Amino acid sequence: SPILQPSTFILHQGVSSVNYNENMTEALAVLGQLASAVQTVAAHAIGPFNMANFRKVLFIVDLGALGTSATVDFKVQAEPTNGGTATDITGAAITQITAGATSLLLVEVRAETVEALGLGPWIKGVLTVGVAASAASVVALGAIARYKPESDYNVVAPTQVVVA
Repeated sequence: SPILQPSTFILHQGVSSVNYNENMTEALAVLGQLASAVQTVAAHAIGPFNMANFRKVLFIVDLGALGTSATVDFKVQAEPTNGGTATDITGAAITQITAGATSLLLVEVRAETVEALGLGPWIKGVLTVGVAASAASVVALGAIARYKPESDYNVVAPTQVVVA
């Protein structure tokens, strides 16, 4: 299916896709999670997710203590079909992490970027741990969905949702 075009995106009340009265727990979809753990030396994928449903996907990469001489890379790839041949998305990768106690990294991918590169509509994140096992987790959030609320697209069900 085609990636959502700006002309087909319907703004609510003609103002914005997010309004003050909308809970963030409804405005974002939890698309996937690489659970917090000591990740083995390997490539760990999260996804794929269909960009036809969202204008943006945000990957939150949380690194804990790295193993001795460890390296950590994260990139986003696109696939023409779910499980198809993956291609790196230009500009959607972090600079390799080689040291440090903890790091929080954000990688945002826009549907129009994927489409402009002639890729997609499926995307996935790939966390690669090299040399030594290291503590890490990744969460993928979808925003500006084709239909509201975005939380209807949750792939990973939150254990608890609290809004105060």
